Amino acid sequence: MRKTHLASPLISPSEMGEKVRHFPWEDTPLGPIMSWPATLRIAVDMLLVSKLPSCLAWGPQLTTIYNDAFNVMLGKRQALGCSFDEVLGESWEQIGPIMFKALSGEATFIENFPLILNRKNSSEQSYFTFSCTPVRDESGEIVGVLDKVIETTATFSPSGSGACWRLPMNSKCRHAPPTWIISGSCPRM
Repeated sequence: MRKTHLASPLISPSEMGEKVRHFPWEDTPLGPIMSWPATLRIAVDMLLVSKLPSCLAWGPQLTTIYNDAFNVMLGKRQALGCSFDEVLGESWEQIGPIMFKALSGEATFIENFPLILNRKNSSEQSYFTFSCTPVRDESGEIVGVLDKVIETTATFSPSGSGACWRLPMNSKCRHAPPTWIISGSCPRM
């Protein structure tokens, strides 16, 4: 396989693509974009064009880069270039061990994970389905974690009986992909 130099890093035309290109990365542990390793630039390009809410936590400080869809979930918080533990704040206590599993090489997939988030100037009980995947460089060393996440708050509501809310099988749902229909048992809160 031949080596290729990325002459034009970060080609995504997205809003976050613009923010990432113009962010003062030299003031972060990642340093200037032109000094980023190819693995990081390729991972960021893939992240920025993804329509699934995605965040990359890179390096020992887990410096955060994310796409437009993830930005919507953050609300008004500015998290670009921050360490992932700063981004999550009070939720780091719950998410940190999951990130460290990924950093040790173990990918995770968790459904309807409960978190209380501060968004829109208030705390909200929220639920997320997410996957944390180790990102390796060309030598095989784990250098970051890719976090892909979908907020399930609107479709997941635990009740006292422990049963999940079910979407009615109306004409819209009948033809929806199976992943839209949430059912089964839920953990008690």
